[in-house]
Amino acid sequence: MFYKELANNLKVRQYELLLIHGDMEQAERNKVITSFKRKEVAILVATDVAARGLDIPHVKTVVNYDIARDIDTHTHRIGRTGRAGENETAYTLVTDEDKEFAGHLARNLGANQYVSKK
Repeated sequence: MFYKELANNLKVRQYELLLIHGDMEQAERNKVITSFKRKEVAILVATDVAARGLDIPHVKTVVNYDIARDIDTHTHRIGRTGRAGENETAYTLVTDEDKEFAGHLARNLGANQYVSKK
């Protein structure tokens, strides 16, 4: 489970973070979201369980460590940024294995979005 490995790697580097995923009980997920909303930590490592239904206006950056399973899910993931007319940033890490999906990403971006040639 890469999200646990990612969270552990960040913790080893002394980043404070919270982790949320679908294997957690709903009450525990609610505690994590409440803590993140209160800005008790600045980093939330999350699976797609956090892609929909969260309204956390202070999210300034989303990093998609892996490619979403479809463009709809990707849209919801990056929708955590740019709330209330704010211009924020979402990054998606794309590997050679994911290059087919990269075209979908580029076509679905809004106006004035930068797509790295890399």
